[in-house]
Amino acid sequence: GLLTAGVFYGAAHQRPAVFQFFVDRKLKKDLNFGRVRIEYFYKESLAELPTKDFVVKTGYLKVSTPEVTAMDLLQKPHKSGGLSNVATVIAELIESIDAAKLILLAKQV
Repeated sequence: GLLTAGVFYGAAHQRPAVFQFFVDRKLKKDLNFGRVRIEYFYKESLAELPTKDFVVKTGYLKVSTPEVTAMDLLQKPHKSGGLSNVATVIAELIESIDAAKLILLAKQV
């Protein structure tokens, strides 16, 4: 989710310093492994949101669609480097966004 998902669509001008993802249950705290930080975000209706599978070294990774990623960035600008950074990432993501899907998603949220 958030900036991490943007990387998969080529919409991050620099790799985020943290791996961000959404889970469907509340976890106690974020994880740190040396210089690698993992942030969890809770979202109750996660299973209903569209995702895309990306092939990674260890198998497949489910990544939010560009439309979901844009909505998440707008809902959590403080966790995405601020509004200025969100605007930059969305501008880079815009070519991947299907306007009709974004409108449908916005109506559901």
